[in-house]
Amino acid sequence: MKYILILFSSTILFSCNWFKEKGKQTVNKTGEVVAKAGAELADGMSKGVEKTFSTQAILSEELIKQGLKAGK
Repeated sequence: MKYILILFSSTILFSCNWFKEKGKQTVNKTGEVVAKAGAELADGMSKGVEKTFSTQAILSEELIKQGLKAGK
């Protein structure tokens, strides 16, 4: 009876630790996936904003001959 109680107690202890470790690993993996997705989203947004605000003014030859210049 004593050995059964010790075996049962140790089984419960190890299984709780196993569940705790698996839970921790799952949370860590989920955090990694969310962080990676967030970084990709931010990268895509910054590229989109960069494309949206990049403008280029092209002057006709006629305006250039009249002395008009484009600068920053």
